[in-house]
Amino acid sequence: MLIPVVCAFVLLGAQGCTEDPKAGEGVEAADQCDGSLSPAAAEALEKITEAKSFTPTTGGESVSGVAGRTAEDYERLGPVNKGSGLRDSYDLCLVYPRGIRDRADIRISFELADPADAEGDEIPPGWAGYPMGSKALASKRKSLLFFECDASRMKDGDGDPPMILGSLRKRSEAAGSGSEFMKANMTVLHSASLALAKELGCAANGDLPETPALESVA
Repeated sequence: MLIPVVCAFVLLGAQGCTEDPKAGEGVEAADQCDGSLSPAAAEALEKITEAKSFTPTTGGESVSGVAGRTAEDYERLGPVNKGSGLRDSYDLCLVYPRGIRDRADIRISFELADPADAEGDEIPPGWAGYPMGSKALASKRKSLLFFECDASRMKDGDGDPPMILGSLRKRSEAAGSGSEFMKANMTVLHSASLALAKELGCAANGDLPETPALESVA
Protein backbone atom coordinates (compact mmCIF):
# COMPACT_ATOMS: atom_id res chain seq x y z
CA MET A 1 0.00 0.00 0.00
CA LEU A 2 2.86 2.40 0.74
CA ILE A 3 4.72 2.68 -2.56
CA PRO A 4 1.72 4.14 -4.46
CA VAL A 5 1.43 6.77 -1.73
CA VAL A 6 5.12 7.64 -2.07
CA CYS A 7 4.85 7.84 -5.85
CA ALA A 8 1.65 9.88 -5.75
CA PHE A 9 3.35 12.99 -4.40
CA VAL A 10 3.80 15.75 -6.95
CA LEU A 11 7.46 16.70 -7.02
CA LEU A 12 8.42 20.29 -6.69
CA GLY A 13 9.84 21.61 -9.94
CA ALA A 14 13.56 21.70 -10.55
CA GLN A 15 13.67 25.11 -12.21
CA GLY A 16 16.17 27.67 -10.98
CA CYS A 17 15.24 30.42 -8.57
CA THR A 18 15.83 34.14 -8.88
CA GLU A 19 17.10 36.56 -6.28
CA ASP A 20 14.71 39.15 -4.87
CA PRO A 21 16.62 42.36 -4.18
CA LYS A 22 13.92 43.44 -1.69
CA ALA A 23 14.29 40.36 0.50
CA GLY A 24 16.22 42.21 3.23
CA GLU A 25 18.45 40.47 5.73
CA GLY A 26 16.32 37.38 6.08
CA VAL A 27 15.34 35.36 9.15
CA GLU A 28 16.79 32.34 10.95
CA ALA A 29 15.78 28.72 10.47
CA ALA A 30 14.16 28.69 13.92
CA ASP A 31 11.68 31.32 12.67
CA GLN A 32 10.34 29.03 9.94
CA CYS A 33 7.23 26.83 10.16
CA ASP A 34 5.42 28.93 12.78
CA GLY A 35 8.19 28.35 15.31
CA SER A 36 7.56 24.58 15.37
CA LEU A 37 11.19 23.63 14.75
CA SER A 38 13.35 22.51 17.65
CA PRO A 39 16.98 23.68 17.76
CA ALA A 40 18.05 20.35 16.22
CA ALA A 41 15.40 20.67 13.50
CA ALA A 42 16.44 24.25 12.74
CA GLU A 43 20.03 23.07 12.35
CA ALA A 44 18.83 20.23 10.11
CA LEU A 45 16.86 22.70 7.98
CA GLU A 46 20.03 24.72 7.42
CA LYS A 47 21.78 21.53 6.39
CA ILE A 48 19.25 20.36 3.81
CA THR A 49 18.78 23.83 2.32
CA GLU A 50 22.48 24.73 2.54
CA ALA A 51 21.34 28.13 3.85
CA LYS A 52 21.78 30.10 7.07
CA SER A 53 19.22 32.81 6.33
CA PHE A 54 15.72 32.58 4.90
CA THR A 55 13.23 34.81 3.18
CA PRO A 56 10.31 35.89 5.40
CA THR A 57 7.18 34.46 3.82
CA THR A 58 3.48 34.19 4.52
CA GLY A 59 3.26 30.86 2.70
CA GLY A 60 1.61 28.08 4.67
CA GLU A 61 -0.62 27.99 7.75
CA SER A 62 0.10 28.28 11.44
CA VAL A 63 0.26 25.08 13.48
CA SER A 64 -3.14 25.91 14.96
CA GLY A 65 -4.48 26.65 11.48
CA VAL A 66 -3.40 23.26 10.12
CA ALA A 67 -4.83 21.56 13.23
CA GLY A 68 -8.14 23.35 12.83
CA ARG A 69 -8.49 22.55 9.14
CA THR A 70 -7.53 18.90 9.66
CA ALA A 71 -10.08 18.53 12.48
CA GLU A 72 -12.75 20.22 10.35
CA ASP A 73 -12.04 17.82 7.47
CA TYR A 74 -12.41 14.87 9.81
CA GLU A 75 -15.67 16.17 11.28
CA ARG A 76 -17.09 16.95 7.83
CA LEU A 77 -15.84 13.94 5.84
CA GLY A 78 -15.14 11.25 8.42
CA PRO A 79 -12.21 8.83 8.49
CA VAL A 80 -10.19 8.15 5.38
CA ASN A 81 -10.33 4.63 4.00
CA LYS A 82 -9.85 3.01 0.63
CA GLY A 83 -12.30 4.43 -1.86
CA SER A 84 -13.39 7.31 0.35
CA GLY A 85 -11.70 9.90 -1.84
CA LEU A 86 -8.83 12.29 -1.28
CA ARG A 87 -8.72 14.86 1.49
CA ASP A 88 -7.14 18.28 1.25
CA SER A 89 -3.49 18.71 2.14
CA TYR A 90 -2.52 21.74 4.22
CA ASP A 91 0.87 23.43 4.05
CA LEU A 92 2.44 24.31 7.37
CA CYS A 93 5.33 26.08 5.72
CA LEU A 94 7.08 26.89 2.46
CA VAL A 95 10.76 27.54 3.06
CA TYR A 96 12.74 29.88 0.82
CA PRO A 97 16.46 30.53 1.30
CA ARG A 98 17.11 34.27 1.65
CA GLY A 99 16.46 36.27 -1.50
CA ILE A 100 14.43 33.55 -3.25
CA ARG A 101 10.69 33.93 -3.64
CA ASP A 102 9.59 32.27 -6.86
CA ARG A 103 9.91 28.64 -5.78
CA ALA A 104 10.03 27.11 -2.31
CA ASP A 105 12.99 24.88 -1.54
CA ILE A 106 11.11 22.99 1.20
CA ARG A 107 7.39 22.31 1.59
CA ILE A 108 5.93 20.71 4.74
CA SER A 109 2.28 19.68 4.63
CA PHE A 110 -0.25 17.52 6.48
CA GLU A 111 -3.36 15.58 5.51
CA LEU A 112 -5.70 12.87 6.73
CA ALA A 113 -4.53 9.49 5.44
CA ASP A 114 -5.81 5.96 4.96
CA PRO A 115 -4.53 3.88 7.92
CA ALA A 116 -3.85 1.03 5.47
CA ASP A 117 -1.11 3.13 3.90
CA ALA A 118 0.86 2.98 7.15
CA GLU A 119 0.68 -0.83 7.34
CA GLY A 120 3.45 -3.22 6.41
CA ASP A 121 7.19 -3.09 6.86
CA GLU A 122 8.28 -2.57 3.27
CA ILE A 123 10.78 0.22 2.63
CA PRO A 124 11.06 1.45 -0.97
CA PRO A 125 14.53 1.52 -2.56
CA GLY A 126 16.38 4.74 -1.76
CA TRP A 127 14.45 5.29 1.48
CA ALA A 128 15.16 4.63 5.17
CA GLY A 129 12.64 3.75 7.87
CA TYR A 130 12.61 5.05 11.45
CA PRO A 131 10.77 3.81 14.58
CA MET A 132 8.42 6.73 15.13
CA GLY A 133 4.66 7.14 14.94
CA SER A 134 2.87 4.55 12.81
CA LYS A 135 5.43 4.71 9.98
CA ALA A 136 8.30 7.05 9.21
CA LEU A 137 10.27 7.05 5.96
CA ALA A 138 12.83 9.41 4.47
CA SER A 139 14.80 9.79 1.27
CA LYS A 140 17.28 12.51 0.32
CA ARG A 141 14.46 14.53 -1.21
CA LYS A 142 11.33 13.63 0.76
CA SER A 143 10.18 12.33 4.12
CA LEU A 144 6.84 10.88 5.26
CA LEU A 145 5.57 10.49 8.81
CA PHE A 146 2.27 8.74 9.63
CA PHE A 147 0.83 9.09 13.13
CA GLU A 148 -2.50 8.29 14.76
CA CYS A 149 -4.36 11.05 16.50
CA ASP A 150 -6.68 9.77 19.21
CA ALA A 151 -8.07 13.13 20.31
CA SER A 152 -11.45 14.26 21.60
CA ARG A 153 -11.82 16.66 18.69
CA MET A 154 -11.14 13.87 16.16
CA LYS A 155 -13.27 10.80 16.89
CA ASP A 156 -15.83 8.97 14.79
CA GLY A 157 -18.68 6.74 15.95
CA ASP A 158 -16.62 3.61 16.56
CA GLY A 159 -13.77 5.46 18.24
CA ASP A 160 -11.09 4.60 15.69
CA PRO A 161 -8.41 7.31 15.71
CA PRO A 162 -7.67 9.02 12.40
CA MET A 163 -4.32 8.70 10.69
CA ILE A 164 -2.42 11.87 9.80
CA LEU A 165 0.34 12.00 7.21
CA GLY A 166 3.03 14.65 7.37
CA SER A 167 5.28 15.12 4.37
CA LEU A 168 8.41 17.11 3.63
CA ARG A 169 9.35 17.65 0.00
CA LYS A 170 12.55 19.22 -1.24
CA ARG A 171 12.83 20.95 -4.60
CA SER A 172 16.07 19.23 -5.55
CA GLU A 173 18.17 16.43 -4.15
CA ALA A 174 20.96 17.53 -1.83
CA ALA A 175 24.52 16.49 -2.50
CA GLY A 176 26.32 14.41 0.08
CA SER A 177 25.70 11.33 2.18
CA GLY A 178 22.29 9.76 1.63
CA SER A 179 21.77 8.64 5.23
CA GLU A 180 22.95 12.00 6.55
CA PHE A 181 20.35 13.94 4.57
CA MET A 182 17.61 11.37 5.18
CA LYS A 183 18.07 11.89 8.92
CA ALA A 184 18.08 15.66 8.51
CA ASN A 185 14.85 15.55 6.47
CA MET A 186 13.19 13.39 9.11
CA THR A 187 14.44 15.60 11.96
CA VAL A 188 12.69 18.61 10.43
CA LEU A 189 9.45 16.73 9.68
CA HIS A 190 9.38 15.09 13.13
CA SER A 191 9.57 18.46 14.86
CA ALA A 192 6.74 19.93 12.80
CA SER A 193 4.64 16.77 13.25
CA LEU A 194 5.17 16.73 17.01
CA ALA A 195 4.00 20.34 17.21
CA LEU A 196 0.84 19.44 15.28
CA ALA A 197 0.18 16.34 17.41
CA LYS A 198 0.42 18.45 20.56
CA GLU A 199 -1.84 21.14 19.12
CA LEU A 200 -4.49 18.55 18.21
CA GLY A 201 -4.17 16.85 21.61
CA CYS A 202 -3.29 13.44 20.13
CA ALA A 203 -2.91 10.77 22.83
CA ALA A 204 0.77 10.08 23.53
CA ASN A 205 1.53 12.68 20.85
CA GLY A 206 0.75 10.08 18.21
CA ASP A 207 3.66 7.93 19.47
CA LEU A 208 6.10 10.63 18.40
CA PRO A 209 9.02 10.96 20.85
CA GLU A 210 10.21 14.35 22.07
CA THR A 211 13.44 13.84 20.16
CA PRO A 212 13.49 11.97 16.82
CA ALA A 213 14.42 8.29 16.81
CA LEU A 214 16.91 8.17 13.96
CA GLU A 215 18.22 4.62 14.17
CA SER A 216 17.06 3.31 10.80
CA VAL A 217 15.11 0.05 10.65
CA ALA A 218 15.58 -2.63 8.03
